Amino acid sequence: MGLPEACLWLALFFLLTPYLGALLLGLGLTPPEHLPIETRVLAQILLTLIFLAYFVGFRRGKLADLGLGLARPHREIAWGLAACSVMGLVYLAGLGLTWLGFLWWYGSADKLAAWVRASPISHASSAYLLSVCLAIPVLEEIWFRGLMYPPMRLNLGRWPAIVFLSAIFAAAHDTALPITQFIGGLAFAWAYERRQSLIAPIILHIAGNSVLVVIGWAIQEGILRL
Repeated sequence: MGLPEACLWLALFFLLTPYLGALLLGLGLTPPEHLPIETRVLAQILLTLIFLAYFVGFRRGKLADLGLGLARPHREIAWGLAACSVMGLVYLAGLGLTWLGFLWWYGSADKLAAWVRASPISHASSAYLLSVCLAIPVLEEIWFRGLMYPPMRLNLGRWPAIVFLSAIFAAAHDTALPITQFIGGLAFAWAYERRQSLIAPIILHIAGNSVLVVIGWAIQEGILRL
């Protein structure tokens, strides 16, 4: 699949999600101001299945072309888990630098702690947590690394594609300053580049989202103090 067609599918994915979510909620074609994340994920799962049916049935593509092959799952899982240990150190370093930044700018880390406590992750339902920690990583890896990265790499080259796609990935998140999403995008694309499989980046993505959830929960419960 070429880059223009891949971009068209990604655009349709994001444009149609709120409308399909509204239909699932029985609201017709009028999306609510804030679509529940569980509904959004369900809509995105349906859109992903439609895309996969098109890719395999109409384009005669193979799931392995999207990084979804299972030829050597044990190696990919082992590589992904090993990479998680490295990413864990990166996340800890990032948290430490963020904490130091708040200390330097505000004189304390209270604003950082307040921001984390206010996050919906810190007091969310089980369905919300499953969406954030499991469903969203799989969906985003299929669309960004599986669909977008191969044609983007073919047209731009390895590192320009990794950086540019990571910027798009970060911008797709509803966050004022998506630094962690950009860093994560770099790691996920690099993992896909190294392994040519989505297994490792999916594991990294699940681990990264889960770490953020655990940190939010720990601060909310007073276990971790900034």
